[in-house]
Formats: sequence, structure tokens, C-alpha cells
Amino acid sequence: MLKKEPVFLVSDDRAFYKSRDTKLGLADELKEDLKACSNEFRIFPSLQDLLSQIGTGVQIERGVLIRAYLNLQGDKLKSIAAKHSFVLDGESTANLDVFVTENSASLYVNFTIEFPCVDATNEGRTGARILASGEGTYDAEAKKFIELANRGEQLLYRLQDGTEKKLENVVLVVGSMVIGHRTVEHSVRYKL
Repeated sequence: MLKKEPVFLVSDDRAFYKSRDTKLGLADELKEDLKACSNEFRIFPSLQDLLSQIGTGVQIERGVLIRAYLNLQGDKLKSIAAKHSFVLDGESTANLDVFVTENSASLYVNFTIEFPCVDATNEGRTGARILASGEGTYDAEAKKFIELANRGEQLLYRLQDGTEKKLENVVLVVGSMVIGHRTVEHSVRYKL
């Protein structure tokens, strides 16, 4: 493989390293064997070390996720709020956990988006918000989400006496049950 293209090896096997120390780099004997190769060979003791060297620092704008989620689930969120006499109002925020996949152009994302709400009654309810959780795939080249899955919502608010209330919609996924053959996408996930 090294004759055709560069190779980056991820291994914590100490036999590959000089004096069996990952900080000292490749063992001298292996360096000697690689001198005749025209392509680059590098070794890393962990995937995190590799990613820190070759990563491009993709930034996912939270607004892109919020808009994409609202495009898919906006009516449902408004319905949840209205059913309990709330109205979506205010600046939404998002928290993301981003993972590398085997496809260098795609990132796997777990997320929670907070949608602030206001009380549409005179009951004095405060701190209302809908927390929507889900997962998806982000196309880093196109800078957009190509898949988003809803994993549930929570409507949280405080009554006038200070009591916290929580109403929850749960999404159960049965799509992973398979009999026979299937193609698995994004099986390699490493948190950034």
C-alpha cells in the first residue's frame, strides 16, 4: 500500500516504537526499512493523536442545525407548546457532540436544542422551554445536515409556586432490528 499512497498507522503496539516508547516515534529498524519508500509513513499511538495532526477543525454553526430541525419538526414543536398553552418565543440554543465517521466528509452528531417558550395564559408559569434531542449526519463539504432524527422532546416549566413540571415525548427506535443482510453506515464514530 505504501508504494501507491501515504500510510498513517494507528497502533499502541509498543513493538513499533523506538525503545517501546510511543513518544520516541517509529523504531529505528522500521525507519530503515521505510527509507526506500517514496510515500509518507506516520505512526500514531491513538486515533486522537492522528486526528489532532490531520484534523481540519470543522465548525458546525448551531443556527444551521436549529433551522434544519425546525424545518423538519417545527410544526410538531409548535403543537406541543400550544397543547399546553405556550408559544415558542426567543433565541434557541443548541449543544452538540460531534463524532468522526469513516467518511471524511461526514460527521455524526448527537444534539439537544433548547427552544424557549412563553406562557400564553395568566397562570404565571415561567422558565418554559422545549428540549429537543436527536442525532444526525452533517455534510462538512456542503455545510448542511443530510439526515436528522428526532429522539424526543421535553417541555419544562415552573409553576407560580416554584414547582418544576416536565412533560415528555419519547421516540422509540426499532429500526436497528435486522434479520439477514444490511449495510451499516457510519460504524466508526470517534468523539471530537
